[in-house]
Amino acid sequence: METTNDLLARLNDHPDLVVEGVMGIENWQKGKVTMLVHGDGKVEIVNARAGKEFRFSHRLAPDAVKAYGAVLAAAGLDTLKSRPGPREPGDTPVVLRLLRGTKVLASASVWYADRYDLPALDKVVESWEALVKESTKGELPF
Repeated sequence: METTNDLLARLNDHPDLVVEGVMGIENWQKGKVTMLVHGDGKVEIVNARAGKEFRFSHRLAPDAVKAYGAVLAAAGLDTLKSRPGPREPGDTPVVLRLLRGTKVLASASVWYADRYDLPALDKVVESWEALVKESTKGELPF
């Protein structure tokens, strides 16, 4: 049986898989950004901001899908954790999920500011932000 990391490392070989990444808060800065990266390369982005939704779509090459999955696999999506304790004002949640249909295969709920203490999370955030920027032609994320 393939592990979560196996699936992510070869995300481009699994067109039925979707990685969902959600960052931000709807009424703060550029809002909440949800990105779905499908194993077949389809990218869907929804930006919820001040009661409105802005949608974007894009297509990634198989090697870009594989690279994104590899970053998530290296981070250990199903074991990624934030430090406990209070948050600084302005910190925002980061939710990542690996889906097959409606089934959640793995998930992580962490905080954006923890990327500075967790190198694996920092790489995930960098990769996510780069894909959002590419997919929205620079309009998002922040």
